[in-house]
Amino acid sequence: MRAKGYYESYVLGQPKNHKNVKRFVDTWKLVFAEDGEMASYLQAIMNGEYEYASLFRVNLLINFISDGCTAEYSNLNREKLGNYINDCWDKSKTNGGTKFKTSNLMSDLRNNLTNAMEKVIGITCEWIDLASGRSHSENDAGEKRYREIKSDLRAELKAAEKIVQKKETAEDIYVQAGKAVLAQTIKELLARLDGRYKEESHKYFYIDFLRGSDVLLDEEYFPDKRGNFADFEKLSLPARILRHSKLELLSFEEKLEHIFKEYGDDYGAAEQILDYMQKNRNATEEYNIQASKEQAGKDAQIRLNNFIENLELAQSYGQIEETKENKKEKIQKIANEWFAYADETKNYGFFKRILEEYEKKLHEDAKVRGEALLREVEGIENNDTLDECRKKRIAAIKSMIECQNYTVAEDLLSKINSEETDEEREIRGTDYLAKFIEEYDYNYKAVANSSKSLSDLAVVRIHNKDEKWAKRLIDNWMNNGQALGQYKLTALLEALGFLDAQVKEQAKLGRIENYMVTIPAVVGRKANYKHPIAAFGSKAQTEAFALHACLESMMQTA
Repeated sequence: MRAKGYYESYVLGQPKNHKNVKRFVDTWKLVFAEDGEMASYLQAIMNGEYEYASLFRVNLLINFISDGCTAEYSNLNREKLGNYINDCWDKSKTNGGTKFKTSNLMSDLRNNLTNAMEKVIGITCEWIDLASGRSHSENDAGEKRYREIKSDLRAELKAAEKIVQKKETAEDIYVQAGKAVLAQTIKELLARLDGRYKEESHKYFYIDFLRGSDVLLDEEYFPDKRGNFADFEKLSLPARILRHSKLELLSFEEKLEHIFKEYGDDYGAAEQILDYMQKNRNATEEYNIQASKEQAGKDAQIRLNNFIENLELAQSYGQIEETKENKKEKIQKIANEWFAYADETKNYGFFKRILEEYEKKLHEDAKVRGEALLREVEGIENNDTLDECRKKRIAAIKSMIECQNYTVAEDLLSKINSEETDEEREIRGTDYLAKFIEEYDYNYKAVANSSKSLSDLAVVRIHNKDEKWAKRLIDNWMNNGQALGQYKLTALLEALGFLDAQVKEQAKLGRIENYMVTIPAVVGRKANYKHPIAAFGSKAQTEAFALHACLESMMQTA
């Protein structure tokens, strides 16, 4: 059954999530060609051609199994497998693949091909072992002993079946669940003893998970275990299974209605439900799955972009705790990985639910910081005699805490006892040039190490808005010996104060990167540029200024 499924998916079908990379599709066709090695394994398994087992064992030992080991999946040599894939990737270039001509096969595409090959190799190893056992079974002592005790074993299993089916009073749910598992196991053992067992009979064993929304199934209809959510117990697989067990489940017809007509968007699950219904019951209504998948994919991309933008906003508001591992980047990585998963499986609804859960978690975690700030403010209120100026400042702080803008709230809190009025502080300003000259020697010595990145040398502990921008400037600064690139330069200019700068890459000047930068005009009002040099202020609206960055991490403008 599995061999047939693999043959239909990999040999007769097309690779999933191929990202329109023609060379990858060509590589896939070489690996799973109908007259190729992988297809031969699957055809022999489907047709029961055990005479090929010894030949296939030799092939596996040469191409995929570690030297000196037996033909078992546990002895699969990843390096040999990788070399096999690389050979096919190289051949695909000579066979007409044009895109990615000079690059290696990497990332999701390589993983997709590797996973498919591992499944075929795994089932072939099992089949070879089975074929080897067939030739020895007639004279095997264990086989003779099995025939002697078979009838007694069957009688004992039937007796055990009656015991577990008997319901006792006051049984708790855990005992009932255990009995159900035992009953199912005994039933399967009896079917195997009687020769009635069919492997495909359990293909849909877990199908009821799809009547809920917490657990998805993989392509073999087993619970999909991808994603461990180590930092978020609520989304772990055991927690989701437990949550599923307490739900009042929809019927399969109701679930399809939810997916297609109520924006459930789990179209991979919908295809599995329809497959089950067509083989086990009547599926009457037709659904336009392809169009639905395409629209859901576009919506999911927009949802991902919005989520990442909201993450950036939450970080600037101080809602995300600053940690060494960079919590915001970690969550963003998880979101991107689950979008790739959704794009592969077409279960966009599950992706949407994951983002929603993370948004709730971020909001709840941020409340803890807000409560701590509020206690600090209340302590000032209770212990001090407040004048009108401080009362106004406290009201402003509370307003910022309420809307979860903790960056501004902390900044205002640090100035709560300042004798200056807010108006005086704005007028006085800071002589940044004098401060820069005064601190130059100290700052230079702290970061004068070309073997390390600036972010490693200058560790910033964030307490207020200014320090957040300082960290952003450091994180986006040029790394020694590495190209800057248009995207990172835009982020660097923003950190330097050039908001919404439009960057266009120009031809390199030798080893020096070359860019033209313009500042967009402000629509609807007059812009008040504070930059003392017109070329970087108002003049940059009409005339771009050039910016050059060389590989030694120096930057100059012209």
